[in-house]
Amino acid sequence: MESNRMCPKCSKKYSGDVSICEKCGEVLIEVSKDFELARSIIREPVLLGSDEEVDMIYVKEALDQRRIPYFTEETHKAVPTGSSKMGSMNILTITNIYVNKSDLEEADRAFAQAKEEMEFDLSLPVQYIDMPEGFEEENEGDENTKEKGKGWYEKLIDMFRL
Repeated sequence: MESNRMCPKCSKKYSGDVSICEKCGEVLIEVSKDFELARSIIREPVLLGSDEEVDMIYVKEALDQRRIPYFTEETHKAVPTGSSKMGSMNILTITNIYVNKSDLEEADRAFAQAKEEMEFDLSLPVQYIDMPEGFEEENEGDENTKEKGKGWYEKLIDMFRL
């Protein structure tokens, strides 16, 4: 089955078994009909970033607030797991987000804002709302927590700070 591929850098199209752009040396991406439709709206797409850097929920929200058109595209990346001698790999799905070249400067600001918001959210302590009633009272007599002078919540927070 022949697939349609495109260079994410120079936008040159390829078909067949080619996997590297002859012009740029970039790894080609698969091109779907949805992608082609998005390309008709965004004439000069440039890669803004991927979910390896920032969760796409934050980026999409920041771009939507600024009314910057974008489209996303999923790719796959092989990552070694465990011992390199075993040769096992995980295939990760990565979402790339593209914007029009003319919107890139504003989109970069949106991306930076999204990254800051995500980092702030991740810095907040986790609040568990589904703890059973009376959980604190049941565990206050635990010898380990009395020794350190901390409750179960503080002990849990300390575990994640390591």
